[in-house]
Amino acid sequence: MEGIFHPNGLAMKCMNWLADMCQIQLLWIFYSLRGGVVLGLFPATRAMFYVHRQLIMKNNTTSLAQQFKIEYHQNFKRANQMGYLIIGIGAMLIFYLRSTLLLKNSFAFYFVGLAYALIVFFVLLNLYMLVMLSHLNLDERKAWRQALLIIFLSPGHTLLILLLLFAFLFMTRIVPVLTPVILVAVFSYFVSYVALKAINKLICHYQ
Repeated sequence: MEGIFHPNGLAMKCMNWLADMCQIQLLWIFYSLRGGVVLGLFPATRAMFYVHRQLIMKNNTTSLAQQFKIEYHQNFKRANQMGYLIIGIGAMLIFYLRSTLLLKNSFAFYFVGLAYALIVFFVLLNLYMLVMLSHLNLDERKAWRQALLIIFLSPGHTLLILLLLFAFLFMTRIVPVLTPVILVAVFSYFVSYVALKAINKLICHYQ
């Protein structure tokens, strides 16, 4: 028992990790609200993925709060430009889905299935893109292109991220009280972990 609760033991590592997730979630909420949500959500989300990358790669040269703050301010404008482009495309996909749900012909099922598939693909693309931006020195357009390649070149990792997405949505319904406390940070951490594995594997393969 003494070994379990040793500073380097498994229990302490788990508790420290959970504390980090709670802190990152609070930082994400604070900076999202600081920008009035409208201008704060996207920079805060990008900063959250960056801090996750630093944790996973063990590049903790400064505190989580300091890293989050620097990344938030450094990419504030670009993150909002990227975010509202995502919102625009996402709105068109939602409109397409709603339109297909109104169809009454025999092909309606296929159009609805296509709409859902496009939405899921778009979510996966942007999750990969956020991790790409946190890990590599790329602009948003190149990050999207690279994310598109990784989706198809790393099907196992992509499937795992898809499962994480469904697990996250399931947990928000089962224990909604945890969503504003820790779930967003935990979900984005595991997405970052899996995506970084895929990215680094492809980098090593093609070098």
